[in-house]
Amino acid sequence: MIVRPLPGTRCRANPIFVMASRGRDESAGRMSIVRGVRTMSNVTRYDPFSIEPVADLFQGLFRPLRGMTLADEPDLASMKIDVTESDDAYKVNAELPGVAKDDIDVQVTGSTVSINAKIQRNSEQKEGERVIRRERYSGAVSRSFSLSGEIDDAKATATYQDGVLSLTLPKKAPVAQKKLTIG
Repeated sequence: MIVRPLPGTRCRANPIFVMASRGRDESAGRMSIVRGVRTMSNVTRYDPFSIEPVADLFQGLFRPLRGMTLADEPDLASMKIDVTESDDAYKVNAELPGVAKDDIDVQVTGSTVSINAKIQRNSEQKEGERVIRRERYSGAVSRSFSLSGEIDDAKATATYQDGVLSLTLPKKAPVAQKKLTIG
């Protein structure tokens, strides 16, 4: 089979063709045109030593369980952070909407910052009601990360306003080298 580019398009040394599922055309093995792009059915050469059929077997094995997972759901228990650095300090902003200030714990050890929060939602169910879908997360979230320099934890400050935790983490002054005299 000879494959040529569409009229009016430039021919390249290695033309790229988009594979697409087109119902009857794919099963018949014929070429079809989708939005001005030439498509071909997905034909692969048999390789007796390939491990891809084994991978396909496992994909098919777990396919019925896909509807029971949260793979298509957003990451409900995530904490988004922004970290900036200036000459004298690091600034961290962490989104924690709906978390009470008393339920947030920040720990600074050396150059590592750990933010832990407990999210409590009202999960009370009234009589005669049934839950159809519950997406609001209740539980604990945490985030730990390391910074490139040591943090002066005695001067570190934290504020929490409108669901955003703001940390100001001053850098420790570099320790001067001490020259030892040999006696």
